[in-house]
Amino acid sequence: MPKQRAASSVEVVGHGTQYTIYNMPNPFDGDILWMDGQVSGWLRTGDNAYLKTLRDWMLASANAGSLTKLVPDPDKYFFEDPLFNLRFTLKTTFVAYDLLRQTKFLKPEENQKILDWLAPIVKNSDRRSCESKWKCKPDSRPGEHWTLHDYTTLMLWGAVSGDNYYFQRGTKMYVKSLKSLSSKGASKEVKKKKHRALQKQNENVGYFVMLAEIAANQGYDLYSVEQKKKSLFTAFEYLIWGIEHPDKIYKKRTQDLLFLQKQMHSDKTPAWFEPFLRRWPDHPLSKKFSTLIKTTSRPMFGATYGGNLSCFFYRKK
Repeated sequence: MPKQRAASSVEVVGHGTQYTIYNMPNPFDGDILWMDGQVSGWLRTGDNAYLKTLRDWMLASANAGSLTKLVPDPDKYFFEDPLFNLRFTLKTTFVAYDLLRQTKFLKPEENQKILDWLAPIVKNSDRRSCESKWKCKPDSRPGEHWTLHDYTTLMLWGAVSGDNYYFQRGTKMYVKSLKSLSSKGASKEVKKKKHRALQKQNENVGYFVMLAEIAANQGYDLYSVEQKKKSLFTAFEYLIWGIEHPDKIYKKRTQDLLFLQKQMHSDKTPAWFEPFLRRWPDHPLSKKFSTLIKTTSRPMFGATYGGNLSCFFYRKK
């Protein structure tokens, strides 16, 4: 049943002094799951009570100035983790807003109030991967999870708000990221992350899929784009090859493949496979990856991909 929720916090924090970048909780997880519950609830039932609670929460958050104050961490990572948490939250927020927009549930003044709240937050989050205290060349890490997490957020905002600037930024980073892949489709993170190489390749393939899906729903075909004979499918092929040959990824070290078992997670999940499977149900990669996913449970949820993808991309048998 729909439940009311108070406005989100104004401050957006990272790991602070209590946690590290590896065990940091997202203080907005409750908001993310609640928003997803309202969106999924409406998709299941069509009950407008879910839309009302979403609208009330968004207007309350807009009035409170929620998510507007980034609190840097006290170490060299500075804004990296606050922005990581913010982007998880924004993607689910954008999906929820788009549901309200497409169902025409908002009055014009309510719609404008929400846009006026979110637009500056997006602008403030747009650091082009220069979020820490060390020297940085903007957009210098294409095809890596930090960058793609950022650009899926920007592109999704462009799509739901009608801001072509951010939408086109996403398409350009998609192409640039394809260029950065190895000839076999491996992200540069494969060498950097060692035993977590396939975990990051999974995330990056997921981001490619989401960028391509956002574009497809706006009439752009990024799935067919190739750069030096490399495409989204090349990256996906490498992921599958790595899962089947984990000892060949990095000095015969064991690879962390727990992401294949996670039905729900912020980003370490195969939830992104749901839209790919719906669009390409008979593709050999779809058939193969279906046998490799260890979780047989649905729904599959990933905050970094916008929420409950099993619900959003439901396929009738």
